[in-house]
Amino acid sequence: TLGVPHPLHHAIALEAFKARKHVLTEKPIAATLSQADEMVRAAREAGLTLGVLADVVIVSPDLRIIDGHTRVGVTAGDHSAMIWPLLCGMAKAKYYLLSSKPLMGEEAERIGVATFCVPLDELQDKAVEVAKDLAMMPPTAVRTTKYSLNNWLRTFGPHLDASLGLEMLGWTGHESKEGVKSLQEKRDGDWDPYSPM
Repeated sequence: TLGVPHPLHHAIALEAFKARKHVLTEKPIAATLSQADEMVRAAREAGLTLGVLADVVIVSPDLRIIDGHTRVGVTAGDHSAMIWPLLCGMAKAKYYLLSSKPLMGEEAERIGVATFCVPLDELQDKAVEVAKDLAMMPPTAVRTTKYSLNNWLRTFGPHLDASLGLEMLGWTGHESKEGVKSLQEKRDGDWDPYSPM
């Protein structure tokens, strides 16, 4: 848990990713595009997932958010099954998770996956504006409000366990092998319509 001044969050989170540690910040985070790129690289190097869920998500119109679990033949488990319905409702979550279709920036803002959608050249300024706004608020009230809101996520523990189990089971089957192979070969997957599940 990071309970340090805002300017230190980014650097400490990167070190934690390098050490293969999960990070929980008790203060809101509004990351710049360059910071987000660094965090994605660090999480990838550590074999961790860096989810879409942040306190304030600022995107550009041409951003593409894709959850590709089903495209590679596995259950959209882990954070996907928890977060997407909370952000955008069950109907939209089902569509994007079942289809693996890209969600563009403006639509992400419209349905609640993103907080703001601004032109790419305004993204940095908007992130700084939001960070300053949040930094001017009473820190304990902000921290405990975030903690209180995140209790919604904590209640999904059993659901997360079940969805992770289904995702892991998917990685052992034919569909995941075909899904990965078809992506590598840049072609549609050849799916068995009589799959046992």
